Amino acid sequence: MRKTVRVSRTIQIWDKYLQKYYKKEAHHLVHDPNDILNEGDVITYGPFPPSIRRDREKKGRIGGKKLVKYMVREVITPFGQQVEQRTRRVVGSQDGRWKGGPGEVKKIAMRARRKGKGKLEAPLLKNDEEKAAHTQAEPV
Repeated sequence: MRKTVRVSRTIQIWDKYLQKYYKKEAHHLVHDPNDILNEGDVITYGPFPPSIRRDREKKGRIGGKKLVKYMVREVITPFGQQVEQRTRRVVGSQDGRWKGGPGEVKKIAMRARRKGKGKLEAPLLKNDEEKAAHTQAEPV
């Protein structure tokens, strides 16, 4: 999910039998409106402000077990670059994450096998072109 991060925090759980607290990690999905958080950042978060909450309720994006219930308030300790120098995270590309790469070749081959057409001619990559040139050369 874009603009969403998974946040871990440590809570204490009471064990009745041993009468002792134990540490346990709790996880929450938190909305990052600027999409700039990195792994390792220390943040504060809380529930959505009333104005944003109303808009999200109209769209059906609040409530439920796995939906986002919290929003980033501030970055206390950034990990790596300073917050002012960061740019938005880029996921995939305009054409899609498979376009033109080895993943696309595998995907085409798998779909062809599933449909029972056998092997399908997939676009060759640089290494495949070199291998094909060596195998097609006639021995002297």
